[in-house]
Amino acid sequence: MKRNAHTANSSLNETNNNNNNSSKRCCIEKDNKNCVASNSLTASSSSTIDNISCSLVSSSTSTDLLNMEETMETLINMGFTDRELNRKALTKAGNDIAEAVTYLTGSTFFNDDAIIPNESRSTSTFIGPLTKEETEQQHNQQQIIALDNNNSNVPSDDLSMNNSNSFTTSAFLDLETKVYGDNWSIPYKREEVLGRCLLSATKLALAGTADQDEHCKKFMEVLIPDAFRKLQCSHHVNNWGVEVQLGVFDMVQLLIDLIAARLSYSPVPIQLLETLAILFDHDSVFQRKHKSKSYDRALYDKQLGERILANSSSSSSTFSVYNRNEPYGWLCEIINRFVLKDGLQNLKGQFKSEQSLTASEYNALLTPFVNCMDYIFVEKYRQLFSEHIEQALDYVKNLKEEDFKAKSTNSIFELLTTLRKICSVVWTNRLEQVEELHLNLLLKMVALSNFNAKMNSLKELAKIIENCTSNIQSMAKASIPRDIVSEWIIEHSILSKALEGNIDQNQYVEKVRTLMDFIAPRILKEDIETIWKMQHGRSLVAVDHLFTLIASAAAKFNLEQLNHLIGFIHSSWKTETILIQEKLIELLGAIGRECQKDCAARVLEVLWDMVHEDRLSRSMLDHLLHCHLRVFSEGRSPYDVLKRDYCLKCMTDLQRKQGWLVPAIKHLYDLLRHDSTNTFKRSEPDLISLLVNKHDVISALIQSLSTCQLDVWNKTHGHVTIDTLVDGRFTYEESLKSHLDLLSFLLKKGNLYLILRRSEELWDTLIANENASSFERELGLKWFITCVEDLNDDSQLALFEKRVSILDSIHLSPTGYACFKLYLKCCYLKRWSQSKTLNYYSNASTLSNVCNENSFFKTEARYLIRLKNPALWKQALSEDNQYRRPLIDQVIQTALAETQDPEEISVTIKAFMTADLPNNFIELLEKFVIDNSVFSEHRNLQNLLILTAIKADRTRVMDYINRLENYDAPDIANIAISNQLFEEAFSIYKKFQVNTSAIQVLIDHIKNLDRAYEFAERCNEPGVWSLLANAQIRQGLVKESIDSFIKADDPTSYLEVVNVATQDQISSSQLICTVQLMEILASNNQSFYEQLIRIVLQSIAQAHTNDLKSIFKFLSYILLIEDSLQIKRLQLAFEGINESGSGDNCQHFTGLYSLIRTSIESEQRRAYQTVKFLINLSNRNSSCKDYFSSTAMQWEFAINWLKQQMQTSWQWSPAQNVSNEDTDTRSFQRTRSAQFTLEQAQSLLQQTTTSNNDTSTNELMELNDTQSQSSSQSTLVGID
Repeated sequence: MKRNAHTANSSLNETNNNNNNSSKRCCIEKDNKNCVASNSLTASSSSTIDNISCSLVSSSTSTDLLNMEETMETLINMGFTDRELNRKALTKAGNDIAEAVTYLTGSTFFNDDAIIPNESRSTSTFIGPLTKEETEQQHNQQQIIALDNNNSNVPSDDLSMNNSNSFTTSAFLDLETKVYGDNWSIPYKREEVLGRCLLSATKLALAGTADQDEHCKKFMEVLIPDAFRKLQCSHHVNNWGVEVQLGVFDMVQLLIDLIAARLSYSPVPIQLLETLAILFDHDSVFQRKHKSKSYDRALYDKQLGERILANSSSSSSTFSVYNRNEPYGWLCEIINRFVLKDGLQNLKGQFKSEQSLTASEYNALLTPFVNCMDYIFVEKYRQLFSEHIEQALDYVKNLKEEDFKAKSTNSIFELLTTLRKICSVVWTNRLEQVEELHLNLLLKMVALSNFNAKMNSLKELAKIIENCTSNIQSMAKASIPRDIVSEWIIEHSILSKALEGNIDQNQYVEKVRTLMDFIAPRILKEDIETIWKMQHGRSLVAVDHLFTLIASAAAKFNLEQLNHLIGFIHSSWKTETILIQEKLIELLGAIGRECQKDCAARVLEVLWDMVHEDRLSRSMLDHLLHCHLRVFSEGRSPYDVLKRDYCLKCMTDLQRKQGWLVPAIKHLYDLLRHDSTNTFKRSEPDLISLLVNKHDVISALIQSLSTCQLDVWNKTHGHVTIDTLVDGRFTYEESLKSHLDLLSFLLKKGNLYLILRRSEELWDTLIANENASSFERELGLKWFITCVEDLNDDSQLALFEKRVSILDSIHLSPTGYACFKLYLKCCYLKRWSQSKTLNYYSNASTLSNVCNENSFFKTEARYLIRLKNPALWKQALSEDNQYRRPLIDQVIQTALAETQDPEEISVTIKAFMTADLPNNFIELLEKFVIDNSVFSEHRNLQNLLILTAIKADRTRVMDYINRLENYDAPDIANIAISNQLFEEAFSIYKKFQVNTSAIQVLIDHIKNLDRAYEFAERCNEPGVWSLLANAQIRQGLVKESIDSFIKADDPTSYLEVVNVATQDQISSSQLICTVQLMEILASNNQSFYEQLIRIVLQSIAQAHTNDLKSIFKFLSYILLIEDSLQIKRLQLAFEGINESGSGDNCQHFTGLYSLIRTSIESEQRRAYQTVKFLINLSNRNSSCKDYFSSTAMQWEFAINWLKQQMQTSWQWSPAQNVSNEDTDTRSFQRTRSAQFTLEQAQSLLQQTTTSNNDTSTNELMELNDTQSQSSSQSTLVGID
């Protein structure tokens, strides 16, 4: 039979399914699936150790031979085939099978005075009981292992390796395909490819030939780092089961052996040592997972003696960010294993290599213990590595200039970082020396003209800055302190030296930027001047990069530093070319966008002054205003105050009526239009109100239009065109449009009406003025058409009567005619709506036609709401109305916001309901309920909104459920369920804490017991646990249902649980849980144990004889409870109840004595198992023994029958594997167990004084006749 591979893998198949059940399922099917540990949760449910634990049935501590042998058979069936080790484990555990399994599956096991690591024992790759073939295969494997161990020089705790001196190439090639890829799969058993490769490589390493084999070398340098990085650092480690964790740890131990062996010769195995550092890292995922593992001092301490290096007791060091009280036993074990395998000795020998070591090799040799300093003896480490630290420091000190130019310089910095970490723990007095050496090396490199040297130094300096400024405490502690770095940079003018390099390169600039940002707050005025002057003579690319660096640093300047920089910018602004001036503007804008508020205010002030300078070109002016505006575009709320200040400054320029007029209006418009918070209504209306009410911006705009018109007229002597320049930069057309656009914006966004007086002023300026040009009139007419709804009804009527109606209709342009027609119809509608004798039906079409033809949808919406006429609503919302959509938009967006009359709202809602427009109806209801109106908390409206969404747009239902608070939750939830919206119903019940209904939805509709369990844990209510328990029992989850019933304190279904536990095929762990529950309930509880025993006896009478053993074991727990009712339970179980009478209260069921009688003829195995159960009870408890002694007359016949069967039965084959408990025949088998049972029974009878020997003899004679006289059987039962 082929074995399934055991792998740690990344397959995601069935992840969700296994995840949902991993917390509840204790056993898995005994099939032929792969047992894996993966980055999904699959592995945790397929762990062999979990399966072993799940198959345990706790038994009483006993040294009795029978119990010992039974437990031994159980262990063998679990896969522990070494009987000698099993016996020692059982002896040590007091025959407790659970404890024995713990010993057998632990990292070590004690065999007398010797320590036998578990890795020397073969572990079964099968799950569940072994077949005969599997047992033989495992036995053969153990013999091979033992033989190889005897013939090998490798220590006895290692599996034998292939006798061949060549590497296992086929296994390596197979392993390559498993390690790489997204769905990686790494075997974790020694007999599989990774274990075989490790053992083979170790053998070659011990012979000093591992690097001579191409595949072996690739395995050590490439495959091992990749594989063990996944096994140690992948987050999927947390999801793997116990067996996988043990298997991975076994692979780690094999790798330790390989590294120790490979270190015995040159060159330095850098990749293996880097992997060793990962194995020794206490902060790796694997080590954190097992931080609570205890350290077994008997494993290595005795063998190492004074050489012991790992110390399991916690200590505090530089890297102890948190208070570590965990023992990290596995970490200490592999460290000491490395010492035991001469790894430490070989590592020290590498320092004495004849060839000079490189920085990478020094770093690799020193790195392994850096991240486990908390768990080794520091003083011993100091003694071992003192000379080597000095050797590494001397190497760095003696580096020459050509070494700095190499691309491998990073390895020097890595070495220095490693030395600093070590010295911070072991040699604190050398820490300052290492830091000084590190910084001096950087100084030498940055001062060189070589690009590689400068670039590498800046990379390292950027890394140091990142670490010392990090918020991660461990990174900050491991780095050179921030103040030391800062002082060093300032003292040695590092920034100036860095800027002398090639700042044309983007990568170089990024590193310099990190440096500048770091020291920006400490840059002196002299340094700012030096940096500014570096632009001279540089290319435009270099200037751009330099300005980028300055902008980044200036964002962290204080006000004094910024003012000093602005002085240089202002000086350059006056003298530089236009191209550089534009870059200076960009620089100021970038600084303003990034710096703090006080500095930003200063930048805005400078830009504002620059924009008011004379002789600016149009493009330069636009550029300045654009950069000024972008400072407000970063969404920083404190800038709202600055924004208001500059709006007021624009108002000041507007009110001057000369000079900087058009730019002020355009900038004011841009400032108001820009929304820094993306919610315009929150800030802009207040600012608009300030401008309109306090500063009368509308009046100022109209007066500015008049003034501008007059100035242009005078300048051109009446020959005004659209291209006429107002101030040398902006055309007259741009000026007019700027005025009108701002005016329109203020009215619409400020939700304002233009009063009649201002309307007349604007009309007179643009249209009625005899000096107005034709394009002025066209612009004015278009504005009055577009903004007709920004005039209230009275203003529209008055403007038509006083201005529009007197237009010369003969000479009107098309725009003028459209304006005239529009205001005429507005006038008509106003008068029509004021009529007190309206005929709604006759005028409805007139209203609709007038509004539709002129897009008066907002006006029509207002009138429809105010008139409250269903007939008009019906026509307006009719499907035949092609303008229905824009009308509905205005009803929802504008008209409804203007009313608070409940009757108007009621009629509108009914109209939409009648029109059957669910999606529009949802928008309508949202306007009331969601948008914080006075009707937001109206219960009926909230109900209506949710119900409409259920009908028309289910995607909105969940959002409404979560946002609204005042709806009829139970009714809505029931409707949601009826519409298959189960998640929404669950959310409703959960929100309003109707937890029993919520979990009912999860159980009955969503059908997700895992979510139901999580929900029950959160709310922790008895009613919820009870519903979950009933659902779990229906699904056959006995263990889980019992846990739930206990938490619910609900006894109503306990007997149903027992019935399932005794009749169905449930796991051993479920049986254990059931037993524990029943023991508690049956103690001193007569009514309960009577029903319980009755159910169990029915199961014994009906179950297959192969299943009786577990049921008898279950019953034994109940009968062995020592309380005042124990004898009554025994009487009930063995003698039964036989009460005559009729009615519901009459009870009758037979006990085990009667079962023996009725089973002797037809089912002898059932009779025998019952007798054996009786004898076992008497041996285990004195009360049971006394009871059986007192009732000997009732069971003596059974012993005589058993004796007769042992004497006369022809089926006698004690050497074969035959049992009366699990064979398929019904007839009795003569076995050693039966013989032992008979001897125990006879011994019990001999201790009993029997006064009815004659009666027993007569009963035996009657039993002999039962096979020929069936009628006498019932007579015997009656007599008994």
